[in-house]
Parts: sequence; C-alpha cells; structure tokens
Amino acid sequence: MEISLAVSTLIFCSGGGFPSKKLNETRFVLLLISMLCLSTGLFSKTFCYFTLIQDPKTWTEAQSYCKNLGSKFVFNNAKLTWRDAQLHCRKNHVDLASISDGFENSALVQLLTHNYSQYEAWIGLSKNLWLWSDQSKVSWLSVKWAEGEPDNTDGNEKCGLVRETGLIGDEDCLHHLPFFCGEFNLR
Repeated sequence: MEISLAVSTLIFCSGGGFPSKKLNETRFVLLLISMLCLSTGLFSKTFCYFTLIQDPKTWTEAQSYCKNLGSKFVFNNAKLTWRDAQLHCRKNHVDLASISDGFENSALVQLLTHNYSQYEAWIGLSKNLWLWSDQSKVSWLSVKWAEGEPDNTDGNEKCGLVRETGLIGDEDCLHHLPFFCGEFNLR
C-alpha cells in the first residue's frame, strides 16, 4: 500500500503504511515515519523521500503526485512511432523521458510493469551518437543495455526503448509502442 500525505506544501511518499486525511494524524504519522527513516538510515529515494513544492496540494493531488513519482514521468498507452511520441511529449509535457540514474530507471520499470502491463515503451534515446531527445549526453552509468543491444538490426534500429526488465534496447523508430514523457519535477 502506498502512503501519500500532504501537509501545507510538503508531500511525503512511501512504499508502505496507510493514509490519513486528518491533519493532526497526518502530522503525527509524518513525524513518526520521518523518525523511522532517519534513525534506521532508510532515508533514501527508494523508501523515504520528501518533496517541497511551490503550491499547496489537495489530498487527491498528493496521492496522484506519489503515484506518478512526483510527476517526473508520464506513461502514455497510445502506440505511436518514436517521432510521433516525441512530438506528443513536446506538445503536452516536456520531451520523451530521459534516464539519469538507476532510481529513475527503476521508476520507469515499476510504472511499466505494475501499472500498465506493458513490456516495452519508447524513451528519449536515439542514435544520433545515442543522445537523449533533448540533446543531452547519455550517462552510460544510467543506461544498461540488454544483452546484444544495441544491435541495429537491418540498420534500422535507431531509437531507444525500456523493457520490463529495466534493460534498454534499440528498435526501428517506425515501430508503434507506448511511451514515457518526461516532466519537470514540481519542486
């Protein structure tokens, strides 16, 4: 069960627990979990994290924030070519998703497998010297290729996708797949 708490502009997301809509109970649970996180050394992106955002959020918005990993990634189930997916993301969000570390890679895989039952989806990786679609350089520590990838089968696989295993593959850009858009974090 996921816990999502909003206190003024502080949002807490965690992998376990129960939500409370009452402010005093929310503050108590937040304090208790904060003490647990700090005292056990579990205060990390993988279990306990806090996000301070500019605008107050309702209870429902806080739950949505945690479910969508702080609005870092947005999954779209429509099956589009890589270029059409990129155009959609640029029009409605920021761009196709870029992965900067193992946590973000794990977050994409979690969204892909647990929430949407898909096996692979476009990300913002393309073979223009393998750059992210926003033209930023790829940190090769954050990208783990599937065995034998990139293989550029028939010379046509120039776009990147993430698989349910968390490994990255290359695919023909004209293939139709669901995709991840990237968003700016609300910090």
